Amino acid sequence: MSTRSLHEYSLWLEPKGEKYDQLKNIIVDLSIATRSPLFDPHLTLLGGITMPVEKIIEKIKILAERSRAITLSLIATHSGDFYYKSIFLECEKTESLMNLNKEAQKIFSQPFEYNPHLSLLYSDVSQTKKDMLIEKINRKLILPLNFVVDTISLWEAFGPADKWQKIYNVFL
Repeated sequence: MSTRSLHEYSLWLEPKGEKYDQLKNIIVDLSIATRSPLFDPHLTLLGGITMPVEKIIEKIKILAERSRAITLSLIATHSGDFYYKSIFLECEKTESLMNLNKEAQKIFSQPFEYNPHLSLLYSDVSQTKKDMLIEKINRKLILPLNFVVDTISLWEAFGPADKWQKIYNVFL
């Protein structure tokens, strides 16, 4: 199994209930098929955070106070060349999502180009294999897939993906 390691914190938007289960089952199937790491379904709102965790929690609380629940819409299945974006679901760039990201970038003083997505596979598999897997996903998953997000989770991404841990959660 090919794995990569990180040493950073990330803010995640996570589906719940039936949508979580549906997406997690796909991630598990892909992990088994490619011998790749397991992880929870999520959209990274902001990644690469390296400040002390106490400071991050202070800033998340500020972000949550300025925000409210939003609806996310997963609209298309794609593959990419980046390990952490090998197969992913594109998320519609709604005004509420882009504003939430913009506010997070401002509060954390961490600007970057935001391309919202929900990864289904972290791997270095070939493009041929990705294409075959995407065909299977598209037979199982009806898009758009919409769900409401009412929390921001803080994840400690230390080491390989299957070792990452949620350490804080706040309601919007």
